[in-house]
Amino acid sequence: MTWPRVKTPPEWGVSPVPLEQRRLGTLDLVVLWSSLGVGLLVLVAGSLLVNLHGLSLSEVIAVSVIGSVVGSLMLAASSRHGARHGVPTMVSLRPILGRGGSALPSALNAFQLLGWAAFELLVMGLAASYLLRPTFGPLPASVLIPVAGLIVLALAWLGPLRVVRTWLKRFAFWIMLATTLLIVLSLATQPRDLWARYNSRAFEGLPSILLALDLVIVMPISWWPLVADYNRFARSAKASSLGTAVGYASANTSFYVLGAA
Repeated sequence: MTWPRVKTPPEWGVSPVPLEQRRLGTLDLVVLWSSLGVGLLVLVAGSLLVNLHGLSLSEVIAVSVIGSVVGSLMLAASSRHGARHGVPTMVSLRPILGRGGSALPSALNAFQLLGWAAFELLVMGLAASYLLRPTFGPLPASVLIPVAGLIVLALAWLGPLRVVRTWLKRFAFWIMLATTLLIVLSLATQPRDLWARYNSRAFEGLPSILLALDLVIVMPISWWPLVADYNRFARSAKASSLGTAVGYASANTSFYVLGAA
């Protein structure tokens, strides 16, 4: 019996991605960035537009559309650099800060990503434990978190090109779309009036709307330190900008509104 050979994916590190390996087109990047714009955290942030700032659903929709478009255009503009030069975001800081000067933001970015990974794995484990309980009984999150970690590790091993074209484009994107539609249908059958203003004492007019707008814009901006890491695989700067803007703006708008609703 012979074990199947595991092919190591190509790794360019800080070197520019070769032109022949920059294969992600506009649709690929729409799929990628709409997937990155989806998450339980975005739903929670959307609920804050109502619970914290007191917006009505019509105000939430306006703020979500405007904030998502503004933030996504800013993200798309910064993605062009990665598409043109084929290097990660932290490496692109070297012409400005120097090789030694870029070490500090790189270290801070690595520390931030470690924290985010731990947080996201915790959310995955807790959510899976809650969802699987009716069928399989109580499953502790401490068991499911390592399982989620192994899945994430496998996706990281495959590399961005394979993940986008094999996993996201063929399977995960459509699963995400189906579950989003189920959430919409669930909300549509709610007996309460979704268009009414709740927690009206929290609404302070223009200040509340501006703070809510800031909360929406900050979500796409939070991806700035990583945008070139993904978009260095784009075929062109145009595909990078268009795919990033359309993908993230659509997902961010949808999930902020769903979270508020």
